Amino acid sequence: MFVKISDLLNKNIKKSGASEQVSAIDVLNEFNRIIEERYAKSLKDRVKPLYIKNKTLTVSCDNQTTASELKLCERKIIQELNKGKKEPPVQTIRFLL
Repeated sequence: MFVKISDLLNKNIKKSGASEQVSAIDVLNEFNRIIEERYAKSLKDRVKPLYIKNKTLTVSCDNQTTASELKLCERKIIQELNKGKKEPPVQTIRFLL
């Protein structure tokens, strides 16, 4: 009898309690993809998603202008990050300079 490796990995990740960390990494990578595809590739070099805590995504920005640009798009970014998820991983975005 054969078992898919992905099934084993998912089961072991859940057992170890690392599933939250793995999903957080997925959200950080998804944020980078959204910024690059939807906004500007140059913007991707000026922002860096840092971590998620209490459903708040913390993002580092190189200056106030970049943070303001992203703040205007915050709702759309959150909707895209949460699309297709049972429980939304992100409710707010915090911008640091």
